[in-house]
This record gives sequence, structure tokens and C-alpha cells, in this order.
Amino acid sequence: MFASLARALFGTANDRSLKAYQKRIPQINALEPAMQALSDDALRGQTALLRARLAAGCLKPSPPSAKVRCACSACAISTCR
Repeated sequence: MFASLARALFGTANDRSLKAYQKRIPQINALEPAMQALSDDALRGQTALLRARLAAGCLKPSPPSAKVRCACSACAISTCR
């Protein structure tokens, strides 16, 4: 009885996870036109860039069109896209 009441008030663990992901969906969808415009070679270049950023410890996402200095002090890449 307590479990069903808690689920009714707070939702299931799956509901809470989905709610957290819902905030990211507009950001991901906003990247779609830029990714569709890339050629196959340019897309491969983006993949290499993202892998380099991940390896360097830079986990903060930024739009592909924005050249910003990486906020991660461990990142060896001077400009992240």
C-alpha cells in the first residue's frame, strides 16, 4: 500500500529518469539541422573532434557552430566546437 502511494506521488524510477531526459530533448533536436547539413567527411571529423574532447576530459557540450574556449582545465584543445 505504501509503495503504490509513493509511486502515485513521486512516480517510478523510470518516470523520474524520463523526466530528466525530457529537458535535453530540445537541445538535441536543435543540433539536428546542423548535423544533417554536414557531409560524410565533415561528420567523420566531428566524430574525431568529439572523441578528442572526451579523451581530454571536456564533457561540457557546445553547439557545433560556436567556437568557444573550453572551460575544462584538463582539455588540451584550445577551441572546442
